Amino acid sequence: MSFDFETFLSLWSKVKNIHPSLYNLYSIAIVDEKHIYLYEPIGDGYQLVRSWDKPDNLPENVLAAFPLEENDYKVACVVGIKAVQGLEGMVFILHEFVHCYQYNTFEFELKNKLKINKYYMEKKKYDWEISHPFPYSDEVIKNLYFDFIEAALSGRHHMIPILRRRLKEILSEI
Repeated sequence: MSFDFETFLSLWSKVKNIHPSLYNLYSIAIVDEKHIYLYEPIGDGYQLVRSWDKPDNLPENVLAAFPLEENDYKVACVVGIKAVQGLEGMVFILHEFVHCYQYNTFEFELKNKLKINKYYMEKKKYDWEISHPFPYSDEVIKNLYFDFIEAALSGRHHMIPILRRRLKEILSEI
């Protein structure tokens, strides 16, 4: 199991002031085909503090942030080792740091307003965010999402509410 923490920390130090969600380092749990390795930010780096067997229902290519029982239920960035190689993979970790920040600040307030969260909580299906069948390959959703990003990047801000409403309509049907 190999991850370049030194390069990751160098990247993080360059971007950490972009937004409060990146000010702090978070625990990183790296998943391979058989194990999970938990690294904690200690001093100027990361230190392996624990490892355990990977549960069968956790995909090897996971990119997520959630509390781990093995981490005293503190939120951690949980990533598959193959998914986080290279610079792009390190950006994925930074993205998951944003979710760690959300979890520690306003996530529960936000989730409690979502119908889908209420639906799954009533069913006691607490892993719904990972197990819900999001339509990643649906062409309509992919095109709308890319149109949304393009509108934001190209300054066509008047299109954002229209595209957002359309995405919300489609996703509400799922």
